[in-house]
Amino acid sequence: MPESITRIGEKAFLASKLSYIYHNSPYSLVIQQLAFADCKELKVAAFYCPIFLSGYNHFMNCCNLEKFTSEHICEMIPAGAFANCNKLDKFFIQKDVEVSIDAFLNTKFRRVFLDDRVVFQSKLEDTICTETILCRPNSKFLDLVYDGYNVSIIR
Repeated sequence: MPESITRIGEKAFLASKLSYIYHNSPYSLVIQQLAFADCKELKVAAFYCPIFLSGYNHFMNCCNLEKFTSEHICEMIPAGAFANCNKLDKFFIQKDVEVSIDAFLNTKFRRVFLDDRVVFQSKLEDTICTETILCRPNSKFLDLVYDGYNVSIIR
């Protein structure tokens, strides 16, 4: 996408045949609800700019999405943002972010990479974690493994 893009509208790519998204920009990007929902062929989404997720269900039902990277998700990952992304096993977060209930409903995380401070506000059976995880600034990434019941930190 051109770096001048600052907003992806509601349902902009709904059920499209995209296989990857790459956006590198000095500007913030607003992704509105359902922008990439039902993109069954989407495998990688990489955003190298601050992003705001407005609304809900942004990547819902992207059943082949394996990796999501963002330089900075501003404020919150809303409900349903990555719901039913069955193959999502790598999620890179590099700034403070709050994760709402059901943001990762029905995903099968193997690893989550964290830097700084990430707050999860979800039930363990619905997402990946039930507590605040604190990491030192500029620390190496932690590997978290979720086995369906427990979250373990690999050091």
